[in-house]
Amino acid sequence: MQGHSSFRAWHSVPILDRANWARAALVIAGLVAYHNSLDGPLILDDASTITANPSIKATWSFGQALSPPDNSTVGGRPLANLTFALNYWLGGESVRGYHLVNLAIHLLAALVLFELVRLTPRAPTPSHVEDPGDSRTLLILATAIALLWSVHPLLTSSVTYISQRTESLMGLCYLFTLFGFVRGVRDASLNWLGFSVFFCAAGMAVKEVMVTAPVIVLLYDRTFFAGSFLDACRLRGRYYLGLCATWVLLAYFLTHGLDQRSVGYGLGVSPSDYALTQCAAVLTYLRLAVWPSPLVFDYGPVFVREWTEVALPGLVLVALLAATVVALVRRPVLGFLAAGFFIPLAPTSSFVPIALQPIAENRVYLPLIAAVALVVLTVHRLASRWTLGICAMAALALTVATMRRNTDYRSEPTLLADTLEKRPQNSRAQFNYANFLADAGRLPEAIPHYEAALRLKPNYPEAHNNYGDALLKLGQPAPALVQFERSLLLRPRSAVTHLNRGSTLLLLGRGDEALAELATAAHLAPANPSIRLAYASGLLQLRRPKDAVVQASEGLRLAPTHPKLLDCYALGLFQSGDHSDAFAHWTRALDLWPDDADIRTNYANALFALGRMTEAATHYATLAQRPAATAADHNNYANALDELGRRPEALSHYATAVRLKPDYPEARYNYGNALLAAEKIPEAIEQLASAVQLRPSYAEAHNSLGAALVHQNQITEASVQFARAVQLQPANLAARSNYAGTLIQLRQWTAAIEQCQLALQSKPDLPRETYFCAVAYTELGNLSAAVNYYERALRLAPNFPEARHGLGLVYFRLGRTTEAIAQIEEAVRLNPQYEEARQNLGRLRGASSKL
Repeated sequence: MQGHSSFRAWHSVPILDRANWARAALVIAGLVAYHNSLDGPLILDDASTITANPSIKATWSFGQALSPPDNSTVGGRPLANLTFALNYWLGGESVRGYHLVNLAIHLLAALVLFELVRLTPRAPTPSHVEDPGDSRTLLILATAIALLWSVHPLLTSSVTYISQRTESLMGLCYLFTLFGFVRGVRDASLNWLGFSVFFCAAGMAVKEVMVTAPVIVLLYDRTFFAGSFLDACRLRGRYYLGLCATWVLLAYFLTHGLDQRSVGYGLGVSPSDYALTQCAAVLTYLRLAVWPSPLVFDYGPVFVREWTEVALPGLVLVALLAATVVALVRRPVLGFLAAGFFIPLAPTSSFVPIALQPIAENRVYLPLIAAVALVVLTVHRLASRWTLGICAMAALALTVATMRRNTDYRSEPTLLADTLEKRPQNSRAQFNYANFLADAGRLPEAIPHYEAALRLKPNYPEAHNNYGDALLKLGQPAPALVQFERSLLLRPRSAVTHLNRGSTLLLLGRGDEALAELATAAHLAPANPSIRLAYASGLLQLRRPKDAVVQASEGLRLAPTHPKLLDCYALGLFQSGDHSDAFAHWTRALDLWPDDADIRTNYANALFALGRMTEAATHYATLAQRPAATAADHNNYANALDELGRRPEALSHYATAVRLKPDYPEARYNYGNALLAAEKIPEAIEQLASAVQLRPSYAEAHNSLGAALVHQNQITEASVQFARAVQLQPANLAARSNYAGTLIQLRQWTAAIEQCQLALQSKPDLPRETYFCAVAYTELGNLSAAVNYYERALRLAPNFPEARHGLGLVYFRLGRTTEAIAQIEEAVRLNPQYEEARQNLGRLRGASSKL
């Protein structure tokens, strides 16, 4: 009874006021349904639409904004791109602004739909067209249709997903085209008809489905105004010529970006396979219009190959299409609504393949109006007095479903996980989820999803490439190389994959092949500064700094303020010997990017290499004082401090480096050497032992550990370390000399001679190793050889007291007493604290006096 009173109260409100209340209800319902979508992040295609779209970032340049890049979702869609540019100019990449514009477009479309249904006229000829009712009925129908459509969860993919603004904006232009037509005919206004043509043209600049708008307008005219196609064309021929002229504009836009969206023939999908797939797709859209669950963000590139798979859906679809044709003749309003569902779907759901996306829920944005209208008219016929109440209850349920669906868009992983749950056989969803995991640093978790994507779609070049990249980051270059090569077999002109293959070959030590790949990548993408950077870095790694300078210079021509290119260019100049120009570029880079740790580190390393320790220490200090300072920063700073004689500070920073990264062999080696120099022998041995444990092939650390053990008089253990250093690094003369010294102490004379002679073969002018040979030969009794080596050692180092002393003793044994005394006297003169030489000198003088 209360509901009946409310119904009568509603009928007592004037039409105009009721219309205003209805408009307000539509706006409020839309705001409620989408209020939780406004903070959803940029996801997937939003990157090419916004973050990687240079055309929207040229401030207030309408020319660039109307020239979107072909390789983006807005390629060939200049008006859509302009709206994104306006968003960017006003709010940058703040997502709320983009979501608000999407929602505003959708709410405006709902209001235009409401007005369009309200203005739908009575049938021109009762014998051919149903009478939709009086103005009160039209108001109820308009409110119900616009309300149910605006809150329907099937539209979330067009409203909540920022990049699909192309769909909703095209839908708005479509509705404005019809609205302008209705007002133009009702008011006999050429201005309104011009308004209609203008928005038809605007829609062509938004999305290709707008091609069907003139057809729908003509069908609408025939159904509700003219009564026949012939009369419609006779009465409004010039108007229809204007509408059709907008197809020329669309033809021009189709020359930009269409191939980037994988539309057309020759893309691996035959027209017949695509048409068979659309039998299932169209019925899926119809089902979701009535029962919007489950909603799937990405259905994947899955195609029907045999007609037997869709025999039943195909028969149902054919029956529906036939019924539509019959209804157009016998029940034109019903036929118009049925055609209003199928005709906007025709460009994407017929036989022209869309290779990557055969099914997409956003395509139902406009067709859903017809489906909802059919449902509302059915409800109105069955329960006319309760139409608004029933539809309001349905709208409430749909609003709740929409809000719930919006939560799936709250993050990219949530949306991808939801998609995978519903479509586990979707190779693209597996690939996209793997990409998310890889970008988040969760590489081991990404690997199974890359493998699943390739299992579902073996010929998937992007998946092979990204799988290879993940393997490479996991330290598996050999299997990564296999994936890059498989990717190149499928897509041989991919600059990124050539770049990845080149980088992998560098890691595998195949330098010439690597440079060839990097050169190919640069040739395929000559305007890509990142590829130039990789090419230049590879050349630096292979010690070709002048060639690296050429590539880095070309990269800087493309991106003059690219920090890594400036750094690479400076490194190339420095290694080529052009130090002043190198420092000038590092200074410029740091002026532009003062917080770039890599640039500052390379600059400081160059200063360190030239012995400009104070300047190097200043930069290392800046790096070490950062909150995010790394173990390497502290290690480098400690090296500079140690060179400046500030050893206590150096030891403190070495300790910090080791604490931050316990498995850092270089820091432990440097720390150990500094402790050794500070005569903190046990601590030095601990650090150096850790260094060789972490890296058993660390020859320098083995050598330093041996030196520390010598200080502890652990000669046997020291000799083992020196021997290991020599084995690992035969050209390490310091280690070989130290090894020979321990062999001398261990009285292994023959082995000592062997080590010394190997050292002297590499560098004959080594006085210490020559001296060791002399000592060993002396102990072996080969005095003539000993004299020869002692004399050679003294020619190389005349102020060598130990060699003078040794030679004097050998001279004495050979009976050359006078010469012996002279040599030992010189040894004492050179080193007055040389007690052994002083004592032997006294003995020789005494022996000489007795003679």
